[in-house]
Amino acid sequence: MPSDMLVREFVVRLRSGSRVVSAIVASLAERFNVSAQAMESRLKVIGALAPY
Repeated sequence: MPSDMLVREFVVRLRSGSRVVSAIVASLAERFNVSAQAMESRLKVIGALAPY
């Protein structure tokens, strides 16, 4: 999951009005064909989500 691509997709979802983080994570996980847990971890590593 390349960080630049992931951040771009994350921002698109935020701008589309989705404010529920779990829904964004699930959507991105499906898009990148990974588990929601893997996506959440990756988003934390790249700084898109708080680390807690």
